[in-house]
Amino acid sequence: MDIIITQDFFPEIGGAHKWLYEVYKRWPTPVTALVQDYSFDLLLGEKQNIFDSKDHGELCIVRYDLKIENIDFFDFQFIKKLWQIYKKLKAYAADDTIRIHCLRAFPEAIPAVLLKKTSPKKISVITYAHGEEILTAQTSRQLSLAARWVYQNSDQVIVNSQSTKNLLRSFSPSGPVACIHPGVDANAFDMKKSRLKKFRATFDWPEDTVILCTMARMEPRKNHLKVIESVDVLRKQGVNVAYIVGSDGEEKSRLKKRVKDLNLDRFVHFTGHVTEEERIAVFLISDIHVMPSVQAGSMIEGFGIVFIEAAAAGIPSIAGNTGGQQEAVQDGKTGLVVDGNNFSELKDAIKFLIKNEQIRRKMGESGKIWAQKNDWYQIAKQTYETISRLENTGVCQ
Repeated sequence: MDIIITQDFFPEIGGAHKWLYEVYKRWPTPVTALVQDYSFDLLLGEKQNIFDSKDHGELCIVRYDLKIENIDFFDFQFIKKLWQIYKKLKAYAADDTIRIHCLRAFPEAIPAVLLKKTSPKKISVITYAHGEEILTAQTSRQLSLAARWVYQNSDQVIVNSQSTKNLLRSFSPSGPVACIHPGVDANAFDMKKSRLKKFRATFDWPEDTVILCTMARMEPRKNHLKVIESVDVLRKQGVNVAYIVGSDGEEKSRLKKRVKDLNLDRFVHFTGHVTEEERIAVFLISDIHVMPSVQAGSMIEGFGIVFIEAAAAGIPSIAGNTGGQQEAVQDGKTGLVVDGNNFSELKDAIKFLIKNEQIRRKMGESGKIWAQKNDWYQIAKQTYETISRLENTGVCQ
């Protein structure tokens, strides 16, 4: 029996849980997804009901309050919540051997590894690593000890990039680690041109406007601010460019204020929460995807699913040079990689692609090929084969 455990899930937006969702809905056998329950949230509760009513392939979604806001082994509430999740997992293992697939080392994998310690012949643990949580673990003795314990006691760790694998080795120098990049549903990026034309017209921008987009949560590391300021400078230079900022996030009010201060309201559009279909439509009407992520404290871009999505849409990306972004964007082939902290370098990269339509088209075509190689069915197959090899060697039985 396979069980996913994640305290982040739809309808919340996030690349980490999207990765697991897309893989396990394509699993060859049924999978139980033990995920966060948002029914108590007025905003998310209704969206959760809509999402859960859809077809999820092999996934059976089970909602439970898994949320742990503060990881502190000296806090009674934290221990109590861990114990509740442990008992929930133990109930699944009562009559069956189970594989527990954990979104992160902490908090999700902690009760899973604890259960494995009590029933080593019945439980195996697969832990995913994304990069930022490893850097976070390095800032705290408690988290560092928890991460080391989880990674070294997992039957398999799956990382999203070689960059993340390099970070993880400080906690698990020799444990089983597989690098499997997140993917994309390339077929979903096939929409009628008439529909896209109508959608583009809703922005009321001139036909020859070059559209940039960033489809990611508004948080400091995503570096939206420098893109907005690049648009400001380029428009003052006479470049006909506009910018679509997708999703929501903690930086939204600050970014909207900056747009207002720069008098860019007409040419920078904030979408707010979007459906998956709307996200895809934004990619398809855009000319360049820009997300030059930087490291912000312990937050880093471990890979960047959005870069593969942009490739599937046939548009080039401009990525940052930190974390695993350089593995998601093939520099000079499917886009450009820049130093996100260097404003001039970013601005010039945007201007270069705006002025060179033929290069944009060539990168877009290369991107489509790259996206096909990273289709979710291929990623799911690779993941299943990786875990199956462990079974064949007697590690996960």
